[in-house]
Amino acid sequence: MDSIPATADLLHLLRDWDQYRPDMKGYISPSADVKLPLPKISFEMNILKIRDYLQADEAMLSHSAPFTEALPALRIPGTDAPLGLWLNEQAICSTGLELPQNLPRFVPADKLAIRNPRWHSKLLVASRPILQKMHADNNGDFEITLAGLTVMGPSGASPTGQLSLPSSGYAVLHVLLPSSAEGAEFVLCHAGSTLRSSFPADDLQCGSYVIGAYTGVDSAQFTCTSGILSCLTYAVTTTPPRRRFANRPMGIEYISGASPGLRDTFCAWRYAIENSATKVKRIMFITLDEDIDITVQPMVSSLQDRDRDFLMHLAPLAKAYGFRFYFCTAIHTESGTYEVAHPYKEYYEGDGLDLEDVELEDADDSGYEWEVYELSGLRVSGPARKGLQAAVKKAAKRGDLDSIREREPKKTHSDTECGLYSDIHFIDFTRTGAFLVVVA
Repeated sequence: MDSIPATADLLHLLRDWDQYRPDMKGYISPSADVKLPLPKISFEMNILKIRDYLQADEAMLSHSAPFTEALPALRIPGTDAPLGLWLNEQAICSTGLELPQNLPRFVPADKLAIRNPRWHSKLLVASRPILQKMHADNNGDFEITLAGLTVMGPSGASPTGQLSLPSSGYAVLHVLLPSSAEGAEFVLCHAGSTLRSSFPADDLQCGSYVIGAYTGVDSAQFTCTSGILSCLTYAVTTTPPRRRFANRPMGIEYISGASPGLRDTFCAWRYAIENSATKVKRIMFITLDEDIDITVQPMVSSLQDRDRDFLMHLAPLAKAYGFRFYFCTAIHTESGTYEVAHPYKEYYEGDGLDLEDVELEDADDSGYEWEVYELSGLRVSGPARKGLQAAVKKAAKRGDLDSIREREPKKTHSDTECGLYSDIHFIDFTRTGAFLVVVA
């Protein structure tokens, strides 16, 4: 469920919620295996916390990290060429290759021998944080299988296009072995996005690099600068889960531009509503940051900055998991008095009351007035209105709307009671706010 593009007309897209259709890329069916990003707090607090650090999954297609814990001690059976430490020109030539005409060369796994018994386990440990960054580690239930070796010159190569990979593989790990190349680059292109990872010569000479990438991308290509570059490629597949829960779906088709934390929160919330033995909250109120003009309808078109960005991430996920959106406007009023003393009133020539300095005395809290609207700007009517009004009233009693009280009030002067040595001014403090209401 990609977030709505920044250039989109939100009102045009969302005014008819029943007809709105997000893409379902990245959708994960509700299940017990999908956990809240912050498991010790509520669904509502998860959403509010994630909003403070909202980011898309744009860097998930690939991730890399240095790897210096081990070398494979690699050999090609039938030759005397050790290829573990340096795949340099001499080692390549000793295998019978003529440079550079015979590059790139692709050697399948069954033609390779890795002599270091610690290599696989060390690589497996190193690959976990890389796949985690890609949201592709399947909660640790994955394995890696050697697909083959690619040896390339400056013209580069695409290992996944030549080596045989299992159909169940959803990602690959490329291991750049130490090299005398004067630099290398990995370029991945998919759906209009291009990700580049550069590896300077000094880094390549000091150790290996592990690059994770999803299979099924439009293209993935290595290039190197004046030298020889060697790369082991591993297929990443899922393993039977170590827990009683089923594996979550893995693969590029499950990546979306929406925040993964928000996606998992809505997914877990929907599962809890449908399967929990205890009562699960079915409605939440999300305070909008901006002091928008609540007299302007529809409010969708007047959202700015973080509120707009948030709704663009939230709407596709809410629709995909069967939730509805409404706007709630609230007006909170306090009335009170403010006394201005004039001991020598007969000589006083003031400039009138400065409302900026006024603080209420003996304030009377008259509570809230609220209204609930469709995203199109129409007031909610019928049974839905009655139910939402009751929910808003309960929310106000619980204090869910109290953030409005912290806002700067609009101060109005309604009347003055003049005394001999002081004047009593009657002042109204009015605060307004808007909430996004999410309903299961």
